[in-house]
Amino acid sequence: MAARFAAGTARRSSSPRNQYGPEAYKSYKWPFFIRTARACIVVAVMSSVLEHPTLVLSRLWQPVHMTTVRKALCLGYQDVVRFVNPMTCQPLSFDEWLTVPVEEHDPAVRGVRQPIKAPEVALLTDHRPLSFHGPVFSRSNLYKRDRYRCQYCGAQLGARELTIDHVVPRSRAGQTTWVNCVTCCVPCSERKGDRSPVEAGMRLRRTPFQPARSTLHGRDRRGSSKVTRRLAARSCRRTNPAHEVS
Repeated sequence: MAARFAAGTARRSSSPRNQYGPEAYKSYKWPFFIRTARACIVVAVMSSVLEHPTLVLSRLWQPVHMTTVRKALCLGYQDVVRFVNPMTCQPLSFDEWLTVPVEEHDPAVRGVRQPIKAPEVALLTDHRPLSFHGPVFSRSNLYKRDRYRCQYCGAQLGARELTIDHVVPRSRAGQTTWVNCVTCCVPCSERKGDRSPVEAGMRLRRTPFQPARSTLHGRDRRGSSKVTRRLAARSCRRTNPAHEVS
């Protein structure tokens, strides 16, 4: 009886339940919902870091566009870009970037072996011409391109008296693009209807085109740039102080 009691006490003392400390805490099997919640928190934090913005520079250190950390790391792994060290401003390859130490408050991506610092600036390795996107197609930009004039009758009207006309009607697969849309007044739009300009016997004053961003900046209803009008008014005041340009 005494031997049996001693054997039971030895088993209880050697049981993992009676062992406390860091090792017992790590080996403890947490419930499923707690383990799932911890994994979701790690994934959410990592996803938010991967969506942080990264500035992309050309080989001449000119800003090209913005991208995400996720895409920047993929481009760096493909040796398309190099990451700029914020401390030394030196471009580093992907392998060299892995050796950059991660500070306490730096955004980082959790890697298999070590955390990877989220790059803030990426430098293109190839010399590629900068491709600037044109202006966004909108009603106001279309009116500015056509200088608030109907492209059929030539009348210059206000924005409320104008509309957008599709040269190739939408019923015939006409697209809403710069090269297929023009500014038109309401009477000319009703006259043209669902026909092409040739079928309606109407002639465009000029062929629609995609404008440059600089040509639309600061245009008013008179079709001229505000800066140009300001300079013209200044020159008129110098030559004739009594003359005022409205």
